[in-house]
Amino acid sequence: MEIMIVVLLATMSIPSCVRAQNFSQSSTCVNNLRQINGGTDQWAIENKKLDTDTVTMTNIGIYLKSTPQCPADGTYSVYPP
Repeated sequence: MEIMIVVLLATMSIPSCVRAQNFSQSSTCVNNLRQINGGTDQWAIENKKLDTDTVTMTNIGIYLKSTPQCPADGTYSVYPP
């Protein structure tokens, strides 16, 4: 009887935990992208760059607190500002 209660509670809580983890990863990703975009904008303004100029993560590294790491083990790319 006790095992059935534990299994029932686990069955009910696991989908909530998965949704919470997905939401957390999405939020982290959005915040990382905002940071990258802000760093790209600052770099472009301070260096008087045009929309056609290429920017790399190395260029904007000084404008970021740390190198953004994708929570889903993906990578981030930087495009022209």
